[in-house]
Amino acid sequence: MKLYIKILIIFSLAIICKYIFQEFYFSIKPQSVYCNFNFQNLQNGDLIFRRGRSVESHVVLASDHKSNFSHVGIIYIENHVPFVIHAVPGENKGGKDYIKKELVEDFLLPDKASEFAIYRTDFPQEINDQAAINAHLYYLHKLIFDDKYDLSTDDKLYCTELIIKAFQHARQNTWNINTTTLNILFGNIEIIMPGNFIENQHLHPIINF
Repeated sequence: MKLYIKILIIFSLAIICKYIFQEFYFSIKPQSVYCNFNFQNLQNGDLIFRRGRSVESHVVLASDHKSNFSHVGIIYIENHVPFVIHAVPGENKGGKDYIKKELVEDFLLPDKASEFAIYRTDFPQEINDQAAINAHLYYLHKLIFDDKYDLSTDDKLYCTELIIKAFQHARQNTWNINTTTLNILFGNIEIIMPGNFIENQHLHPIINF
């Protein structure tokens, strides 16, 4: 059984009651979280976080106490238009979970996001540019979602893994990000959570909504 499926089974029962009212409310009255916000000032390498509405999102939220966000992507500017490149399971309608590239507005659709924030690193812009290019290469090479959450492999990536590796490959020295230990029935695993980025000294918020 895929590791992320096992994690979902373990944690989803514990959190479903906590979120059932929230899910019921949003299923009746979904609202856009960006309200036609102007994203044209975004730059390559900006990180966009969202608080999702799916069961997978709630698993992350229940496990990560350092932020209000369950998912993250990286901004890539193409022809002056900002796109989000990110790794996410279950959004390819039964097909392989390839790395996605989509407009910011699509990343923040009401059925996908209830909150969002955008952070920027304090690295030189050429580093941020190269990280965005690296992420775009992951997309072009059709890498898929890492359902084993294994940081030691590069052929598959989960959302935060995509971010850290895009930046690490853009920098000559490593960007150190803390991991979070998940205690599950069949052992412990080390995962980079969105909150591990939020708490990092090199990231600073530019938009919270």
